[in-house]
Amino acid sequence: MESDYLNELLTVLTSSQQSEPLLSEVLDVICGLTATEDGKNTLRNNYVEKRNPNFLAILKATPWNGVKIKILQCLINLSDDDKFCDFIINDKTINLFEVINFWYVLFNLDSGDRLVDVDMWSFYTKFAINLTRSDANCRSIYETSINARSDIRRILKEILNNNAEISLPFLQILHNLSQLNTVCDIICDGDYLPRLLHFIKDYSFSESHRFGVAGIVLNCSFDSNRHGWLLAEDHVDMLPALLLPLAGSTDQYTEEETDKLPMELQYLFEDHAREHSPHIRSLYLRSILRLCSTISCRKYIESKNAYLILRDLDSWETDEDVKLDLLKVISVLICQDELPDNLDKYVSV
Repeated sequence: MESDYLNELLTVLTSSQQSEPLLSEVLDVICGLTATEDGKNTLRNNYVEKRNPNFLAILKATPWNGVKIKILQCLINLSDDDKFCDFIINDKTINLFEVINFWYVLFNLDSGDRLVDVDMWSFYTKFAINLTRSDANCRSIYETSINARSDIRRILKEILNNNAEISLPFLQILHNLSQLNTVCDIICDGDYLPRLLHFIKDYSFSESHRFGVAGIVLNCSFDSNRHGWLLAEDHVDMLPALLLPLAGSTDQYTEEETDKLPMELQYLFEDHAREHSPHIRSLYLRSILRLCSTISCRKYIESKNAYLILRDLDSWETDEDVKLDLLKVISVLICQDELPDNLDKYVSV
């Protein structure tokens, strides 16, 4: 796009004589520009160097929802770059969180007593998902909450109590926020995590749902102080949930071997299938590896014949990255008597 033409468009955006039809037409062109890498780079550079177009200022000032949605679409496209997210969150010239109160928007979708239009809510949540990809930006957004612990619990309730379409954006945001150990503490308080595991046991949920929960499970597994609680059968009982999607229905074991498996894996239906996404299989394996950090948990995992499931997965697996994660877990289980008690550094993922 010619720079003169772009400057003309940006002049219209900042003009005090804006009309909704003209603004919408200009934003349509700019949205198209944000759909290409060259266009995104040009607009990001303009924003960083000149604050032009100042999408946040326009978003704050405009009274028209249709215009707001188009601005949010531009911001969503631009915020697929982490450096741009860092800049917009830390920009001292205009406070992102004064323009967008993410916590208010999240919990005020228009359904009865809620106030935000469903289309607008969808765009705000997509923007929030992009902004929370890094742990530093997660912390920035987390700290804008007046009552963060309560708000995280509300997100959990929205995930667990809503239909799949509504629960998914909450789940994706929580997945990102779970990079913070304080958020993992909240998730692990009460019965939230055992209930979340239902999403990875039930293949009728979308791949995006399963990926979100698998990521949360991995993040909650980083603190070895939680591992005993995560594995305890009278608490979270996480091991069967992680092994089930890795197990094949045609794997053959002796009666003695079968008896040692977790109950959920002892007799699988013929139509049971392994998780088809290699990315999600990798997250499950990395979680099991984290749970092998301490000798007591390694011995528990060994006692449940997890090695058999992983051995047969190895003969089935074709993805090289997943095979690498699988090899790490198998190596720890096979060689555990030769390993130190605590493997936090060894199993870092």
